[in-house]
Formats: sequence, C-alpha cells, structure tokens
Amino acid sequence: MEFIGEYMIDPRDIAIKRKLEKIEKVIAFLSGKGGVGKSIITALSGIILSRKKFNVGILDLDFHGPVIPTILGIEKYEYSESKSGLIPPNINGLKIMSIAFFTEDRSLPFRGTAKTSIFKEIMAITNWGKLNYLLVDMPPGTGDEILDFIKILGDRGNAILITTPSIVSQKVLERVIKLLVEIKFPIIGVIENMSYISMKEGKIELFGKTRTEDLAERYGLRLLGRLPFDMKLEMAQGSIERLSETCLARQLSQIIYRVFNL
Repeated sequence: MEFIGEYMIDPRDIAIKRKLEKIEKVIAFLSGKGGVGKSIITALSGIILSRKKFNVGILDLDFHGPVIPTILGIEKYEYSESKSGLIPPNINGLKIMSIAFFTEDRSLPFRGTAKTSIFKEIMAITNWGKLNYLLVDMPPGTGDEILDFIKILGDRGNAILITTPSIVSQKVLERVIKLLVEIKFPIIGVIENMSYISMKEGKIELFGKTRTEDLAERYGLRLLGRLPFDMKLEMAQGSIERLSETCLARQLSQIIYRVFNL
C-alpha cells in the first residue's frame, strides 16, 4: 500500500486503471442466481464479436464456478509473461483470463474482502493490450465484490443481465437491477435464456407466459431478446467451432448485432 496525504492507495488500483485505458468498453454479464446460462452467453458473445474482427477479451470472475475455460476447450494454461503482466491465452482470436487458471480443480472458499482482493490481483496482473471489448463473467447475486468491481470500472462499464423465465430467477434478478439502478451503473438490457424449445411445429414455451418483459419495463430497461433451450449445446461445449453452429449462437448473434449496431 502507498499513502498520499492521509489516504492509503492500493497500487493495484493504479495498475488496473492504466490497463483499462486501453480497453474501449467493459461489459459485465450479471445474473441474480447461478444456472441461468450467464457463462455460456458471455462466452458466445465473445466468439460472435471476435468473428466480426473486434479485439475481444473474456475475464472469468465467477468465483462460484469459473467455467469459461471448459466451455471454450482450454484444457491447459501455461503462463506467458511480459513487462506489463501476464499475457492471457489467445484462443481463435479471443483473449481469455480466468480464476480457474490459478485454482485449477481445487475448491477454494473465497469470502468477503478476499474476493475483491483476488479480482483486483487478476485485473492488475493481466496484460490485455488494446481491446474493443472486455466481457466479464461476474459472480451471481449482489455481493460486495460486485460493488467493488463496478467502482473500479468507472464510466467504462455497462451491464447485460441474464435470467430465465422462472419466477425465482426473475425475483433475484430484480435485486440486481435495483442495485445497479441505485448506483447508476448503465444497463444495456436483459436477455431471457432457456425461454423455449424450437420444434418443427413451432415453439414450446418452457415456463408458460413470461414476465421478463414486464420486469424490464418496470425499470425502464430493454428486453434484448429471448433465447432457446438448446439441447445440442452440451455436446458443443469445448469447441468454438461447434459452439458457433448451435441454435443458441445463431439466436444470440441477432441480439449482439442489434445491441452493438453490427
């Protein structure tokens, strides 16, 4: 720690600020609970944007289940260092950094300020270089680490919120929305995942009538789109090529193109 006057300065904050200066936009993917598909949507969004020739990084900060490497098929990570920090592995044009690279398969019960310290450390030591977009897979819920992360981002950050049509998922997402609205963090919109199954005869709504649009409208937000439950997704994980060919990827592409004016 360094002291300036009466104030204590964390040198990691300075390092993070310098690295963020090279990143045009940071998109935090948030949800009220786990199991809604937040990580797969983060990963697919990165694939979609990178294939449009953008420089894209994905930062996996989901302490409860850092699965981005598994989704993208990163089996082994070897550190590559530079004067400006660790160079993240580049997978088909995507730069990836994950808590999983440091914890491997160990279960580590991060708590309270430890979570904030860990994400600061990862952000401070990662040398992303210049990026158009940094996509961040955040932990679910409204823990202190969410607030601390948003504080560090400043005006570079935006949020995309992920939910399913279930009442439970939407109830906890509303808490996230209230928090972000209260601290005036920009929300791009809400994506409803696992909404339906596409059949030859049409769509089968998995949860009946959805309330997601009503929830979004109540807070002046956009419902960015509704995504299907893709039964072929499980077999596609671990391969960027197979993931790109899924029905989920095709539907999400339409949302991403519209949101980012592509």
